[in-house]
Amino acid sequence: MTDDVNSAREVARTNLKATVISALLGCAGVVLAAWIGSTVGRSRAQDAAKTTEARQDTQLAEKDKVIAQLRSENQGLRQQLASLSAGAVDGGPIPGNATTPAQNMQHNEEFSFTLQRCSHRGESVNCTFTVVAERRDNRVILWGSSRLIDDAGKEWLASAISLAGRDHHVERYTAVDNDLVRGVIISGTITFEGAPATLKATPLIEFVASGGNVQFRGVPIA
Repeated sequence: MTDDVNSAREVARTNLKATVISALLGCAGVVLAAWIGSTVGRSRAQDAAKTTEARQDTQLAEKDKVIAQLRSENQGLRQQLASLSAGAVDGGPIPGNATTPAQNMQHNEEFSFTLQRCSHRGESVNCTFTVVAERRDNRVILWGSSRLIDDAGKEWLASAISLAGRDHHVERYTAVDNDLVRGVIISGTITFEGAPATLKATPLIEFVASGGNVQFRGVPIA
């Protein structure tokens, strides 16, 4: 009888140990699975972050290339315009028009204006010029508040403006406009009525224009 009890107790202990060991192994498996899942998740997240970072680096590099190209093109355009201006001032030839007299070129944010010649016409001063859109197709606007100033500071406002062959009488608050195609030069004239015939030069002619005013200084008047 005693031996049977002892055997039963031994079997019970063995079963308990087996249950405990099984439970421990189950817990360990859960922990191990959780750890593996966490590790894999972190690895995938790191890989995704690296991929995103690489993509962003590529995009930034492409943007830098575009910016560098635009800067290079802008610098080249500025050098070309400076060369044209220098050639005009020195009396050198102007590409496409070798007979053009000495000129004065000024720029604002959108356009390049070239003052070609100013001369007396009766009781007014008439100036010829050209204008070109540098960056894009654009509408140029010239206002009647454009002015000519003499050495004493007296000013004469524009009385008439012509663009691309179209003549317009203007006042201080009226304007003339024309749609320009980028790189295509158009001609124009601006008239300052009432300037005396004794005026042989002007310290300032100012065009009030879209894109910013442009000024021509020390302009002779024939």
